[in-house]
Amino acid sequence: MCFALLHASCIRHDIHSVGATARHCLVVIPGPKGTKQKYAVGDQSGTVLSAEVNTKKNAIEVVFKNPPLKREVTAMSLGGKKTERDKLFVAFGTTIQGMNSKKGKPFFTFNTSLNEDINNLFVEDIYIWSSCDYILNNFQESKDMHFFMSSDKINHFVCANITSDKSYNVVLACRDKYVRVIRVSV
Repeated sequence: MCFALLHASCIRHDIHSVGATARHCLVVIPGPKGTKQKYAVGDQSGTVLSAEVNTKKNAIEVVFKNPPLKREVTAMSLGGKKTERDKLFVAFGTTIQGMNSKKGKPFFTFNTSLNEDINNLFVEDIYIWSSCDYILNNFQESKDMHFFMSSDKINHFVCANITSDKSYNVVLACRDKYVRVIRVSV
């Protein structure tokens, strides 16, 4: 048997320059097949920028660039209905703001009662899940519904239908090397 070694080389290609960013502050905005690929990024100056890749012109075109928010952007997520995740949700500190992903106009602002900055977001329909360093919160129509305090720092979380098609489970990745699955009855 003969194995040929493939040599791959990686080449850096800068597509856009932004300020310093935190983790979870970049989202890729899906679109219909054959359209330009869009993305949005939030930086530590509080600016949210959305751009699209124009492959015909081999260029990046800015869709919108919002003026700086009150604080640095700490997390971003796409949200909306399960079938069409077309809204952009941005956390800056303990505040969550919903933006139209096409023009960047804010349509929703929610000041949470959290004591820590939001590090991660998941939004679907009227539900918002957010995590801070040690706390996971679930909000429904801007009301605090559930929370979970982790025994160690939460690095990341995802929401998925694991035990039921009707409700989400939150899968936490924690610093103590444990993966915790939380069942939230919504």
